[in-house]
Amino acid sequence: MKTVAVLSIVLLAVATPVLALDMLMIGAPGVPLEFEGWTDHIVPQYVEYLEDPYERAILAYVKNSGTEPWGSFHFKVFSGGQDISIVLFKDASMGGVNPTSSQSGLTWTINPTTPDEGQINLYFYGNPVMPGESAWFQVYEYYNISVSKLQYCIAIRPGPLPEPSSLVAITSLLGIAGLVCRRRQ
Repeated sequence: MKTVAVLSIVLLAVATPVLALDMLMIGAPGVPLEFEGWTDHIVPQYVEYLEDPYERAILAYVKNSGTEPWGSFHFKVFSGGQDISIVLFKDASMGGVNPTSSQSGLTWTINPTTPDEGQINLYFYGNPVMPGESAWFQVYEYYNISVSKLQYCIAIRPGPLPEPSSLVAITSLLGIAGLVCRRRQ
């Protein structure tokens, strides 16, 4: 009996951090947020008090109601004057969790948070979201200090699939840059 009680306490202690993760859900599996174009959808945030450190998943269920395929999706935090440099997007290389998506071949870039804004950009050119299709995207935001009151906004928006000629130009430039770097080594 003691073994079961000790095992239960150990399992509870291990599971507690996972249960403490907060989540902001935008849209829902059966009711995705619809986008017809490239405009931002803004979600105001008001944080009363958070302990340091803090992480929160942002999960967006979205639908392409437009006429052009999506090749990227963007999450941005911004403020109308309050310093929000404590709100961070991080991936595994920065001690956070990598973003995930329904779209395969996901890559991303993170623009560091300044006092005014920060952004994480998700790219999935090989598996675009076609008109009429739904998708989901999940990123994580982190607060690196305790917060007593913080007001900011989260903006989400899709991005177009680049023209084939643009992809060729980008790939060529990356290839040339890689050769230059290799020769210097």
